[in-house]
Amino acid sequence: MGHFWTIVDVYLSICCICSVYAIKEACKWDRSGELGLDPQSLDDGASYSAHLPNISDSDGCQMACCLREDCQLAMLGTPADGTTECFLVNCLKDGKDVCILRPSSQFKVFRKMQVSPAQLSEGHTRDGTCTGPQLVGPCKAALPRFYYDVTSGTCKSFIYGGCQGNSNNFGSQEECDSTCRGVTATDLETPAQVSFLQKTSEDLDERCHAAPEAGPCRASLRHHFYNSSAGSCQTFIYGGCRGNKNNYASAEMCQATCNTKVLPGPRKSTGTVHKDPADYCLMPSDSGRCRAAFSMFSYDSNTRSCRLFIFGGCGGNSNRFTSEEECMNTCSGQEGHFQKHGPARDRWTPGFFLVATVAVISALILVGLISISVRKFRMSHLSSQGDKEGLLTEEELLEGPPSHLDTE
Repeated sequence: MGHFWTIVDVYLSICCICSVYAIKEACKWDRSGELGLDPQSLDDGASYSAHLPNISDSDGCQMACCLREDCQLAMLGTPADGTTECFLVNCLKDGKDVCILRPSSQFKVFRKMQVSPAQLSEGHTRDGTCTGPQLVGPCKAALPRFYYDVTSGTCKSFIYGGCQGNSNNFGSQEECDSTCRGVTATDLETPAQVSFLQKTSEDLDERCHAAPEAGPCRASLRHHFYNSSAGSCQTFIYGGCRGNKNNYASAEMCQATCNTKVLPGPRKSTGTVHKDPADYCLMPSDSGRCRAAFSMFSYDSNTRSCRLFIFGGCGGNSNRFTSEEECMNTCSGQEGHFQKHGPARDRWTPGFFLVATVAVISALILVGLISISVRKFRMSHLSSQGDKEGLLTEEELLEGPPSHLDTE
């Protein structure tokens, strides 16, 4: 009889282990490392679902969160003077994830991804683990991560903001390689997931003609945009959120999107597009309307050289290059065009007005000094003549007083 109960205990233990494993695998996790919950999240509507002081391991905390629909964040906290405890957090407010994470050495966070068991069984390609776009997320942490670029078939680094990312997000290049090696663009589920091969002219305006926008966030991601003036994809610094559609994680994706056939469609006016270097190389440098600080180069037609200036991240004009070499290669060979367009502009430069103003002021001062000197000379000359007329000679003194004095 005792042997029977031993077998039952072993069987139940195996069932429990399998159940725990099944429950854990039913949820997919975004491991965010040493991050904690920003108190602002609670003000925005997040709340603690449970405090489990008896759970001190990551597997147990994740399993507890996976069993609850009101848990989106499993958080292990280690106070300075205590033991590790599990906290479950409900991040949803009106259907929106409001949890904001910030760096913390006392916490380890596991964010539950919204993935069903059916999706998990379909593999990394179908659920977007290897084919999803690089996604920074709206939070402002700066976590070095890796994503799989299905276009080039390689794993690349990026900066993760800390929340609302996707499953194409790996803690190391080795993990990324082992998970996604061999996945290609032909493995994508639907044509919608492939870069546009054809597009309307309206699509082209938004994706290939718009000026690059850094966005309001403060990450520093080297992305690519299509410069329709130069006819090539160029790098710019992306802040990590918002921006516009002319924004690509790789040069290959940029070229695949913009070097394509354009279908007829309603066209929006995007303003003047300067395709001739003789036009945009003569423009003054323009920092734009945004407040980022990116080092760029612009061509100075007066000095025939490229100069460094600070670009704000959006707006501006086409006289903007990421390197001095690119700037000189584009603009230095346009001497004939400069001579055609330039004289009227070069003649009336600020330097000319400064020199002319100084010359006029100097001339006025000189004329004034000469006038004053001439006036003083004339006054002194008249004064000396008057003094001479008032003096009597020695003969006049010996002759006596004038006749008109004797008659008196």
